[in-house]
Amino acid sequence: MIGKICNALGILILLAVILAAGSVTGAKLLGYQPMGILSGSMEPAYNVGGLVFIDTNARAEDIEVGEAIAYNLQEDMVVTHRVIAIDEGGRSFTTKGDANNAEDLAPVPFENLIGKAVFHVPRAGYVLMNLSTPKGFAAGAILIAVLIILFVIPVLLAPAKKQESISKTQEEQTQEERKVKP
Repeated sequence: MIGKICNALGILILLAVILAAGSVTGAKLLGYQPMGILSGSMEPAYNVGGLVFIDTNARAEDIEVGEAIAYNLQEDMVVTHRVIAIDEGGRSFTTKGDANNAEDLAPVPFENLIGKAVFHVPRAGYVLMNLSTPKGFAAGAILIAVLIILFVIPVLLAPAKKQESISKTQEEQTQEERKVKP
């Protein structure tokens, strides 16, 4: 019974990990970049700790007013805000966070566009953001260890049952032989 419970738990955890990793990997293969939401500037559309998928195949010329875009503000800083105006001649977007009272100070050049926000998963960004930290790495290692243990326990318990079964069978054969002999 313990073996069946361990197998079931192990399979459920493994499926959850495969589903999570597969969806992020599959999205990346299709040109969608997952990004964690770090600030509340886009609430309520995108909450802090959420995961937003950015279509990196989106071209600046195809972006429309009202769409949320991700762009490089600085070399190491990405922002996701909503487009409130487009300057075709100046080749730039005017953006604003949904929760902000004023538009962003500087226009966003088309060249800074990373892509268009297409999908949001609340709270999933916490997982992605934390996996890259030492604690997250340790949690991942512990999860793998738990999976291994859950799949090994039934194997360790099985030989004891088989050995009991073999011993009983040999004992039954010996008793049968005693009954047959006069």
